[in-house]
Amino acid sequence: MKDIDERRLPYWPAVLNMEMAALYCGISNELFSQLCPVKPISFPEPVGGQRYLRLRLDQWLLSLDPNELINAHSAGADGALESGELGSDKGKEWRTGAGGYPVVDDPQHFLKKWYDRLGFDPETMNEEDMSRRLMANTHAGMAVRKPGALRGKIKVSDDFDSLPAAGLKAIEDEK
Repeated sequence: MKDIDERRLPYWPAVLNMEMAALYCGISNELFSQLCPVKPISFPEPVGGQRYLRLRLDQWLLSLDPNELINAHSAGADGALESGELGSDKGKEWRTGAGGYPVVDDPQHFLKKWYDRLGFDPETMNEEDMSRRLMANTHAGMAVRKPGALRGKIKVSDDFDSLPAAGLKAIEDEK
């Protein structure tokens, strides 16, 4: 898809045209047309056209998922805590906060350090707050650009020399 800047993903708009919706779902336009039960909404002029609500696409995709929901209280998460997958805390009783996330008081614990780097307080914040923090953190990491960072790193295409002579001459004449 030429007009979508993939560097900006995962910041998808709330409504998507069919091509974007198919890309969002990770399938081709043709397969999307065949499989997707989500009905598009019609936008009035001047925008016009059919658009898919991203939220409805998410609901459809979740309906396809054979896995059970995993949260801080599920067997999967509790098992990871009990088995020591989250550190050497085997047998430790975890206190949970507002969103069900484990609360760690030890400032040296990797989970506490991760919460702190994220700016997340598991005692008072919920799943929505966690999502916002993760998105903001990801966005901040993507937004960092240094002026001139690409200088000297732009590579010439392997087929550059195979351009027609007229094209090469036009490039040289611009100098």
